[in-house]
Amino acid sequence: MASTTEPLDLYDIALLISYEYTLAKPEFRGARLIDVTSRDKLFPMLPGWNEGIPEWRVIPGQSREAYLFDKTIPNTSSEPDSPSNLLWEKMFPGDNIPFLRNGQPAAVSLLSPRELETIFYTSRNFNACGQTTGVLWRVLDMYSKDQRIRIRTTTGKMFTTTVDRRFFQRLILHRPKKLTVIVAKVHDSATEESVWFTGAKASMNHMTIGFFAEHENKVSVVLDLSSMQFGELGRGLKSNGMFALESTTQYHERLKTLAGNVEHIADYRYTTEQGKATPEWAKDVSRRVKERWDRRDTDPWCGHCGAPSTVGKPLKKCMRCLKVWYCDAQHQKVNWQFHKQYCSGQLEVMIAQEAAARDESKIIHYHHLVVE
Repeated sequence: MASTTEPLDLYDIALLISYEYTLAKPEFRGARLIDVTSRDKLFPMLPGWNEGIPEWRVIPGQSREAYLFDKTIPNTSSEPDSPSNLLWEKMFPGDNIPFLRNGQPAAVSLLSPRELETIFYTSRNFNACGQTTGVLWRVLDMYSKDQRIRIRTTTGKMFTTTVDRRFFQRLILHRPKKLTVIVAKVHDSATEESVWFTGAKASMNHMTIGFFAEHENKVSVVLDLSSMQFGELGRGLKSNGMFALESTTQYHERLKTLAGNVEHIADYRYTTEQGKATPEWAKDVSRRVKERWDRRDTDPWCGHCGAPSTVGKPLKKCMRCLKVWYCDAQHQKVNWQFHKQYCSGQLEVMIAQEAAARDESKIIHYHHLVVE
């Protein structure tokens, strides 16, 4: 197992997982958004789509959204999927696209870049809690148990701990407050259709990973890598990020916006059986994340979305700290609420303060963890 003297950084590793996972998820590779709807409206170009979907029903106190995708994988472009090319016309203007023969629906034409980003991550994070937490667990298992990891939250709280001081947290969300239906079809096909739901049942399982500091005996920070399956409600990092990395108190408040009641079932370690159930493509994501982290000094990534620099689209450096990179000014702007707490020498000061405050004799080992 690998071990480095420099701590890992949980925020950056979560960024890399979010980026690599959404690119690799096979159900949506190459999928393009065709239409959106909400409440009692139906997809005009797909009459009767809801007739075989009893889940698309009115439940008091629950909002509803549905997205229609064309999942025919294009063969004419190697450009990675992203919110900026989520629409067919962005990728192939002028093509004879069967779903769009009568033009693009107004509901799609009016979507803002942020709304497209939300839809992109919402669709790719459906049922993703088990896989994304498994990816993170596998990444951290590639290092020795005493490998240190830095944990930074949106409130400016920072501490370092060892990678073995973590637990899966299994939750049950009762009475989800939002229903999302995702319909994916192939061009003009009456049979090739897939439908996925988030929040369709009275209760749904959810999974996160909790971390605890060396001087604490309970989980103090929670990472929810699939929080975006809940759409805008799931945005972390002060409502701008694609995952939630928050104190336990903050995360409990977030859960109140997602469900009527939340049941904390168990905290536990990774098992061999879970590892066997991990698909190969998800294992590949873990390997790519570690490889990108190991190349961090030569191949940086965007501090908002985790994208690497590409030919013709180089990343731009934060001119205050000269250490964090971004795809563009917009990504830098939306990430500022998080980054400003660690920019321009602030991170170095916090690292020095945290190191000075550490007292090895008071470290509480993980088997004394208190489960809340």
